[in-house]
Amino acid sequence: MPPLAISPTVRVRSSPKAYDEEDPASASWVAHRKHFFVLSSAGKPIFSRFGDEAKLAALAGVLQALVSCVGEGGDTIRSVHSGAHTAVFLIRGPLYLVAVSRAGDTVAHLLQQLVFMHAQIISLLTSKIEEVFVRNASYDLRSLLGGTDRVIRGAIRAGSYDPALLLQAVPCLWLPWIYRVELGKLLTALRPPEVLHGVLLAKGHLVQTLHPKKEELHPMDLLLIINAVTSTSSFREGESWLPLCLPHFNPRAFVYAHISFVGREIALVLLSSSREAFGPLSALRNQVISALRLRTELSIALERAVREPLCDVADSAVPEACHLMYKLNGIQQCVATRCGGACPYRERAAMKRLMRRYQLAHARVHAAEKPLKEIYQASDTEVIIGRCTPEYEIYIAFGPLVTKPIVDSACQRILRWLKTEERSLFLLHK
Repeated sequence: MPPLAISPTVRVRSSPKAYDEEDPASASWVAHRKHFFVLSSAGKPIFSRFGDEAKLAALAGVLQALVSCVGEGGDTIRSVHSGAHTAVFLIRGPLYLVAVSRAGDTVAHLLQQLVFMHAQIISLLTSKIEEVFVRNASYDLRSLLGGTDRVIRGAIRAGSYDPALLLQAVPCLWLPWIYRVELGKLLTALRPPEVLHGVLLAKGHLVQTLHPKKEELHPMDLLLIINAVTSTSSFREGESWLPLCLPHFNPRAFVYAHISFVGREIALVLLSSSREAFGPLSALRNQVISALRLRTELSIALERAVREPLCDVADSAVPEACHLMYKLNGIQQCVATRCGGACPYRERAAMKRLMRRYQLAHARVHAAEKPLKEIYQASDTEVIIGRCTPEYEIYIAFGPLVTKPIVDSACQRILRWLKTEERSLFLLHK
């Protein structure tokens, strides 16, 4: 199948948005609990999570006026609170990003989402787009973003459910370490000189990487790659070849990404500095497919991991715990437990509520003033404990009737279990 060629200025056309016909005058638009907007410093709407950007000119003008009014006083607007609504602003040169929520999100987490959205836009266009606005403040950026809105929406959705964005860490696949090591040796042995970096993903979780010595990709760049892969269904149809900007690698230039699937839910992303490298990278992809077919035990292990990419909190043998998320600070990777069996967070609404509880704990632990090393929060629905040390960060949800001494004991047992499973839970280069 011929490669899907995508230039920096021509994007694959996406299907119409489900909420295209909405505008601020419609009841359905107002009913949404969480809005995201991108506009230019000239007040021109560029992106809206809901509704047609062309119908939001008046609202964009109001948002731009708020930024300008505060800016005239020599300050920068950060957030506005009105009743149940919280509006958070992120100013990035000529781009204004705004989140408006009445879902109980913290300011810190909404700001995280806006930073990630901005990074995703830069990954599609590079930071040179800011120079375009300097020359022409009324430039219509939608012509460049056309067809990529699904990727930006994927970045927004990740903020509601994915612990990785909250923890600012890369989610890892739960895989016995011996198979992870074998995959690393396989990719290294097959690597052609044209490959700068390689990333093997399974269901949006990191499996293995290929990189020059001491030149690993930044976790934020990896999160951008993961979101682009999981948000774009066309990548499953063959081999895709597209320019991609990784802001922490080089914010002003593209690398060329070869993206394909080498197994069920298993994606291989290969990066090169040369636009002529499609052939060698495609050959590497085919070699990986052939090697996996010959290594039956490895293929079976990967298939098993794809079916259950997350460990179960029950595996810790701590029955009091309902859910947890855990980050290794040294490598900025994270894991979270799946919601199955008797887990009270199997329903989508319950998981979103739990993530908001985690947000509150995370915000207190990382507060600019008086940050906490440990936090204990009790409510009618659950008890949350959060702990942050130089080595790790952990948040655990327990039932509402669990007492503090039991929580402390359970936390220690879970930490011991995580330590014993560390090589299977994380990609450790040692």
